Amino acid sequence: MIDKAWIEEMAKKYAYGNSGGMDELEKSIFEAIKNLGPSPSYLTKAILLDIVKWKASRAIGHAGKNKDQFVIDVTRVSLSARDEELKIGVLTLMKGVRYRMASTILYFCFPKRYPIMDWRAWDSLKALGMIQGGMEDTFECWQEYTGVCRKLADRYKVPLRTLDKALWAYKGGAK
Repeated sequence: MIDKAWIEEMAKKYAYGNSGGMDELEKSIFEAIKNLGPSPSYLTKAILLDIVKWKASRAIGHAGKNKDQFVIDVTRVSLSARDEELKIGVLTLMKGVRYRMASTILYFCFPKRYPIMDWRAWDSLKALGMIQGGMEDTFECWQEYTGVCRKLADRYKVPLRTLDKALWAYKGGAK
């Protein structure tokens, strides 16, 4: 059932980012990160709060409790880490950041390498027989999800974000 045409068609049905200025916020986050240099070595609290607002605004109150320097230090460790478990796990030390939010931070910093972990996309992969069990906020779950998404994106020669949108739309109610 899944192929490049299906992914591209489903991605067109993705509507979440088309409301409330979320597309503009996504663009401004990428621009803010780009302004930090060609390869970001840290994020500011302001960028973190924009990412949280974009992914799950209900967590903004928790994320806002992080100290500015703590955000810089934690993201500096994450963005320089070679070990995948450290790279994502250290982000969860910040208030308001669990694996799904941490995956979003990694997506914004490295969009060609990391997908956005989301329960809708997980359920789509499960419905398509490509992943088993329920989604949990664990490294193992994130690693499995990321691996499946990378393989699909590579196989069908689509950007990870296009795949993200397709999987979100498929389970998110688009027909």
